[in-house]
Amino acid sequence: MSTSQSSQTAQGIPSNNQTSPGAMKVSPPAGTKAVKTTAAQNEEQTNTVATMSSEKEKTSSSPTGCGGESPIFSFVMLGAMFVLFYFFLIRPQKKKQKQHSELLNSLVKGDKVITSGGIVGKIVSISEGRVNIRVGSKNTITVLKSHVSGVDRSQNSKKDDKTKNKKDDKTE
Repeated sequence: MSTSQSSQTAQGIPSNNQTSPGAMKVSPPAGTKAVKTTAAQNEEQTNTVATMSSEKEKTSSSPTGCGGESPIFSFVMLGAMFVLFYFFLIRPQKKKQKQHSELLNSLVKGDKVITSGGIVGKIVSISEGRVNIRVGSKNTITVLKSHVSGVDRSQNSKKDDKTKNKKDDKTE
């Protein structure tokens, strides 16, 4: 009897090999065979499972990470994502900002402009950060220069403005 078995019997717990005097023997249900496994068979099964898992570890030499790839692959993918973000998001936005600042610097008196709020009018005067826009025959509004979103400098609009200005001058 081993030390663990002796301690179990001392506590009143029967070991696998012994039955207590008042214990009832349980038989398997009818039609099934009772499978007795010995300690040697249990140990053999444990050893085969352990060898199978160690063989798997030997075959996979790369560390498990992103899809079982090396950490270098993860850094390369991160760099590729940054490049994609730069070319598809950051660069076009910078280009758009540059065009808008060039548009604001090229504003002159008499340009027909569209504000970010959708107001269309003609520039009457330009100060440091503000633009006065004539929106009607006698109405002028002051708008921040940064809120000018577009300029219409086509020939047709200038001709229309000239004819409207003649009418506006006559009514004033």
